[in-house]
Amino acid sequence: MLAFIQPPTQILAAALLLGAAAAAQSTDITGWNGLPWGTPKPAALLALRSHHVRECPSCSGADALVIENYSADYSANASPRGLAFRVQLLFLPKSGLASVTMTADDSRESFQKVLSALTARYGRPGLRSEYDGDREVTRTKWEWSKPHGKLSLSSSDEDGSGGLFTIVYEARRIP
Repeated sequence: MLAFIQPPTQILAAALLLGAAAAAQSTDITGWNGLPWGTPKPAALLALRSHHVRECPSCSGADALVIENYSADYSANASPRGLAFRVQLLFLPKSGLASVTMTADDSRESFQKVLSALTARYGRPGLRSEYDGDREVTRTKWEWSKPHGKLSLSSSDEDGSGGLFTIVYEARRIP
């Protein structure tokens, strides 16, 4: 009796399919930049000192830290500097780090790189878009919901030339 032997191309295809399925698993949102949700503010100040983090007295009474010109690279062909963001970290009195908001100038190329990188890391997002006819503004928001956090990427284009885009990380549960 002859044994059935799989052709090498079928074995290779099966291996690639399994590898792609493993790679498609998305990352949970357990904090920001190595800081887990619930990190106390003093620990965040210490951990982010190389980014010139500082207290934010102008953050509407919130217990917050801010980083100006935070460099983040979302491209495959990394430039040394990356995109420059303004980062605001919000802390709850008893719970620590609860959310992070990153804002950058919205060039279409930069926005697409960020969207692509976030999708590769967190999976396919939900999408919401709305148009305000009175102000002639289109607002679009991509959202990722994970067990420990929620992430949103939004863009507001007031005149068709771009504006600002915002990335918001939020804790679902703080340990």
